[in-house]
Amino acid sequence: MLEDHKEKTKPSFAVESKHTGLDDNIEHPSYTAYNQESVSIEVMRMERIQKLHFPITTSAVLTEEMKVSVVRQVNRDSHNDKLRDFVRLSSIMVADVMYLNKLAEKNIIIRLVLKHKILITQSVLFATFLLNILILYAWRANPDHAVIMPDTSSVSWYPTAFLVLSIIHIILSFCVFLAYFAAHPPSVRATFGSIPILGNIVVELPVFKAIFPTPTSFRTEFSIFSFGPLYHLIFLTMSVLGYVSNGYCFGFHLLHIIIGNDILERAIQAVTKNGKSLLWVSSLMVIFIYIYSLLGFAFLRSTYEEEKGEWCGTAFQCFVTSLRLGLIYGGGIAEALLPGIDSGKFSGQTFYDLSFFVIITTIGLNVVFGIIIDTFSELRDQKFQIAEAMESECFICGLKKQVFEQNQVEFRHHYKNEHSMWNYLYFMIYLNQKDPTEYSSHEDYVAETLKDGTNVSQFFPVGCAHSLANVSDTDAVEGKIDELLSKFADLERKLSLLSAPVEMQATTSTRSIYATDSQASRGNSTLNTFTEPDPSYSEV
Repeated sequence: MLEDHKEKTKPSFAVESKHTGLDDNIEHPSYTAYNQESVSIEVMRMERIQKLHFPITTSAVLTEEMKVSVVRQVNRDSHNDKLRDFVRLSSIMVADVMYLNKLAEKNIIIRLVLKHKILITQSVLFATFLLNILILYAWRANPDHAVIMPDTSSVSWYPTAFLVLSIIHIILSFCVFLAYFAAHPPSVRATFGSIPILGNIVVELPVFKAIFPTPTSFRTEFSIFSFGPLYHLIFLTMSVLGYVSNGYCFGFHLLHIIIGNDILERAIQAVTKNGKSLLWVSSLMVIFIYIYSLLGFAFLRSTYEEEKGEWCGTAFQCFVTSLRLGLIYGGGIAEALLPGIDSGKFSGQTFYDLSFFVIITTIGLNVVFGIIIDTFSELRDQKFQIAEAMESECFICGLKKQVFEQNQVEFRHHYKNEHSMWNYLYFMIYLNQKDPTEYSSHEDYVAETLKDGTNVSQFFPVGCAHSLANVSDTDAVEGKIDELLSKFADLERKLSLLSAPVEMQATTSTRSIYATDSQASRGNSTLNTFTEPDPSYSEV
């Protein structure tokens, strides 16, 4: 249609393309700005796919941390469960984003800190590395072993460099502390609720509910005793103590490299996820070691050599020695307690050493390592399964990549633009910011569905997509045409079969008529022969 327009109005089109961007080589500024600042989603309503376009506000920016959190936490038991859980997590994230927007509007420092959070984190790590490199280069041991402070007199510029880097490190650590607590403010209700037994009782008290009412927002609540707030509080404290202690505490900040590192975080989760199982197995190992320490205290005290650090003067000393030596040495406690050949307890100690090696060193430690390795493998497989699902299946409609490839539709464009899960989240933010009285019909439908909460996944285009609708319609039309052609061919075949007997009957009838006519003609000839008058008879 556009080509026809070009051909019919060549002069006017050439002028028009300079201003409207209709030419393929020219992009109109307004159209470009519209594409950059707006996105679209597809909504299923009344069994039809509706495409909604809406603008993205500059303040509604989702951080990579938020996106990763949603992808990891969403329930994937079924497609409907996944969409319902996505809506639930999105409601929480929308509340968090709106809170951060309001906070950033009130305070320019917080706005800058939140905007450059990644840069600040990288800067504090860089300052930490510089400080520790400086420590490795300049520190010398004091001749007096009782003095813990290092000797830095050999490097004249060390005090100045240490002072400058320490001040920079403290400022950056405070920015990291501020960015975290601005985005994750501790809640009094969540803090008391995290206290075992007593916290739940306090939270249910009428006085507490009157002072701290239940929040109406979906915003995430954090306890001051959870890992994140405690870690960042210690992070800032250790930065200040690092300067006071002449650099000793700056080694702690190297652990900040774990934050945001997916590989290291999964390595930590491999230990913490099944921490309860590891704790019980470790407790069982300690019990076995305690039993062996009592046997050693009773029968093998003579094999402990105090000059080698093998103390067994009391039951507690024997237990600590057995615990330390039994876990440090690869061969168990037998590597530390060597029996004499002439000893009458040789056979008993041999059984003691072998059983300790089998129960503690072989079985116990391997069970602990097995739990950690299996958990790490499980987390790795879970990550690969999520990545594969995100790359081979649309999160919104649930259609596989092969469906789009078979219909010659680019799958990457589909899940990045047509059914982008983040565009649906941006749409929820857009609805939250827009006046409900200005909703369009489709926007009001989505808003009411989310507010109702009974079937929040009904507006998602499950099992269908607008890009496949045209293909499906074309296929349907072609199928109808093929079906009609088949019916016409079948009808023609039936008509041909019906026409054959009719033709045979018509031929038979024709032959009968011809036969009757011939017989009639012969009869007439005979009659004429008998009725003709004889001339001689008349004369007589």
